[in-house]
Amino acid sequence: MTFAIERTYFKPYACCRWIHSALDALLALMDDHQLSGQSIARVDVHTFSRALKLNNDTAPPTMESAQYSVPFVWLSRRCEAKTHCCP
Repeated sequence: MTFAIERTYFKPYACCRWIHSALDALLALMDDHQLSGQSIARVDVHTFSRALKLNNDTAPPTMESAQYSVPFVWLSRRCEAKTHCCP
């Protein structure tokens, strides 16, 4: 017997799931190299094509828009604590 809960995806971050792999990469790089957010001046994100089709506003006007923006989520995480994007 299987249960529907076994097919459920739990989002570790409060943003579009298409951003999660890029955010995981940022967190891993920061941890592996003991980087603080302030020590990062520039980042080039390489991701899959659908993530590139998100709104990706650098100054999103709403919370919902912010959750669909790779640059905003990355910058928010770079500047805030590790739990910033957690639900």
